[in-house]
Amino acid sequence: MTTTQAYERRSTHRTRASILTLLAAVAAGELIWLIAALGHIDMTIPQAGQTVGPASVAAVALVGGGLAWALRAVLQRAGRGLRAWTITGTIVLVLSLAAPVLSGATGATLFVCEAMHVAVGLTLLIGLHRAGRLGPARLMNA
Repeated sequence: MTTTQAYERRSTHRTRASILTLLAAVAAGELIWLIAALGHIDMTIPQAGQTVGPASVAAVALVGGGLAWALRAVLQRAGRGLRAWTITGTIVLVLSLAAPVLSGATGATLFVCEAMHVAVGLTLLIGLHRAGRLGPARLMNA
């Protein structure tokens, strides 16, 4: 196997792992939403004039995951690596926990929204970090 073939193979594994991570993040958010729905928790945020539904959960997880993936790729190509990405991702996750509070969610709705943020965020942090380790940086050790 040539170096180019090895690089392409690792790149394909990294892409596949990243896509699976995005799907797992969506599933994590949807599972929490489903549990809340089965528990008859009203996911309406009156101050924001919005109801949190499965489509919005999936959309936010996919957009956030796509942005996280893109940032990881940029930082890795710039030579900053996974450590910088993990630190940045952790900061973004912590800051994102303010969004449900600032939107006016209260009580059980606030708890469910925060749980979804944590589940989706941790899934992305762990999964994309592991996928990033499949990249060219490990090619040298192959």
